Amino acid sequence: MIPVCIVAIVFTFAPAPHFESVTTQVLAIAAIIPLLITPPIAYVVLNLIRVQAESISKIDARIMFDMMTGVFNRNFFLDSIRAQKSGGPMMIVDADHFKQINDTYGHAVGDEALRILGNALKQCVGSDGIVGRLGGEEFGIFMPGHSFADGVEKAEAICKAIRALEPFIAGKHVRLSVSIGCAFHRATHVIGHSMKHADDLLYQAKSGGRDQARYDMDMLRRNAV
Repeated sequence: MIPVCIVAIVFTFAPAPHFESVTTQVLAIAAIIPLLITPPIAYVVLNLIRVQAESISKIDARIMFDMMTGVFNRNFFLDSIRAQKSGGPMMIVDADHFKQINDTYGHAVGDEALRILGNALKQCVGSDGIVGRLGGEEFGIFMPGHSFADGVEKAEAICKAIRALEPFIAGKHVRLSVSIGCAFHRATHVIGHSMKHADDLLYQAKSGGRDQARYDMDMLRRNAV
């Protein structure tokens, strides 16, 4: 609109030219106007597309991830398990004495400890499986296509890795450890049953002194045969 107005003003105050000159000027202006209009229009359109893409990414992130820890949220974690065509080890991981951390150091330190724990779990599991936050200080891990022995080995490695962290948060050394219940989920089974089994094993790890993994020894022996 602005280029058109400028052209109108120029023609209003300019002296009357010859017909051939007018034709030439009109054709030149007709060629120039699209060149003047296109860049700002393209900028606006591209900017709208960028904003829309960023909005979609933010919505996807809220649907998929737990905003505090960066791992999958509970719903997406469980949906990801349901989408798998193969079974594998399923773990429930619970931070030990987490209420004591909150009570002693405050919730800001507790939140940072959860973020550190979530990141450590992702690093430990890597490409072998998926990690999700089930709620509070409880996390879930699923390793599709892996044997139960793989899950037991991973659970022991996680306990060792978390034990060695001792992060420095807000000027304080915070000791972290986890208890783990490790079961085996088959693709044909109901997820709730497998999680209940893992939760029962987690309770054994807690009541047995914490900072350890518990698993079905009979299944481990059968897998070893």
